[in-house]
Amino acid sequence: MHTPPPVAQALGPRGLPDTDLKNEVICTSQEVHTQPLEVFFAAARPHQIHVPLFQRRFCWGREQVVKLETDVQTAASSGSTLHVGRVLTFIGPNDPRTLICDGQQRLVTLSLFLAAVRDVALSSAVDLPALADEIDGVLFLDGGTRAKTALVPTHEDRAPFYAALARPGDAPRAAVAPSAAEPAAAAPAAPAAPAAANGLHEAKRLLEERTRTSLDLHHAPPVAGAPPADAAACRDAWRARLSTLARALLTRVELVVFRLDEGEEVHRVFEQHAGREKALKTLWNFSMPGMQVSACDLIRNLLVSYVRDEAEQERLHGTYWREMEARATGGSGKPFDLESFFMAFLHAVGFSVGIRPELYTGFRTWISTGVLAEVPADDAAAVLGAIEGALQKMLAGAHKWEAHVHQRPPPPQPAAA
Repeated sequence: MHTPPPVAQALGPRGLPDTDLKNEVICTSQEVHTQPLEVFFAAARPHQIHVPLFQRRFCWGREQVVKLETDVQTAASSGSTLHVGRVLTFIGPNDPRTLICDGQQRLVTLSLFLAAVRDVALSSAVDLPALADEIDGVLFLDGGTRAKTALVPTHEDRAPFYAALARPGDAPRAAVAPSAAEPAAAAPAAPAAPAAANGLHEAKRLLEERTRTSLDLHHAPPVAGAPPADAAACRDAWRARLSTLARALLTRVELVVFRLDEGEEVHRVFEQHAGREKALKTLWNFSMPGMQVSACDLIRNLLVSYVRDEAEQERLHGTYWREMEARATGGSGKPFDLESFFMAFLHAVGFSVGIRPELYTGFRTWISTGVLAEVPADDAAAVLGAIEGALQKMLAGAHKWEAHVHQRPPPPQPAAA
């Protein structure tokens, strides 16, 4: 493991370690480590690693998943180290859980990759139960019972993620016993939106399929009627290759982990960092494709940032946001449709924006000068009531502006960063 000594790092306006403190600083970290994936998960124990509600759902497609899988396969073959980029984490003074502020798409995909390797190890053609148990020891806090995952994705991804991590034949266990230290871990997973469920399922299926194919490429299966010795040699070769792949995933896939200092506002960090994601490609020769943050992601983050209680965040999200999203997108979850919905709403309340890049700024102006203009910032109950009232207003009048959503053709999809 290559772990440099902890040093103070400031992240500048391009999302990179900022050595010129005259530049704008997004956030600071006294703890910066390069950690293999296995060590990253172990460092958070005995607590779970959580993706906050304001983060996006899993949105990687085939291109991003295949790129990661190919890079890991190359590292396994060459014995080299694969740096997959930066992860921003935060641990609050009164909450022992590790929160993921950036890097959740990679962590979710790497977890799915580990589960795919484990499932291949359990197949009759390979039959490596010890390797499967070792992987489950990383994916779950209680590897034997597999009741509590080490990583907890954002709320609507939980059910399909838990299903993807379950062993073949296991019933997914999406909820655990209540815990005073980790109240969110006990919350049952919300029903997954179709797009999220399909994306996670497809990523796991693709990774398992490509893992099986990689074994055949390294040692072709014996022909029908081949001597038992040939079959045994083939199985030994597959076992060796799969073990090498698992070792690469666990010990040679490395993350640059920045733990945000106490006092940092994670919602604000997410907002400031969103516009600078492309610069991450230059950090530690980071070559993984990323996904651009949409105005809808920033709007959700803004609304959540005003509500400090996590249970209330999830209640408002489940009651209002998901319903608005369903009406605006018809269940597709496409950001363009939801952005059109919000643009029509702002026009209806007198805060029109002319172009999409102005959407988030216009929405934030409506919240600050309209919704919260007369609300004391230190009155949590009043702020919660005002934000809930705004969500009610958006949802109640949805029929007035959802017809505007599909009036214009969607813009070209942005290329992955």
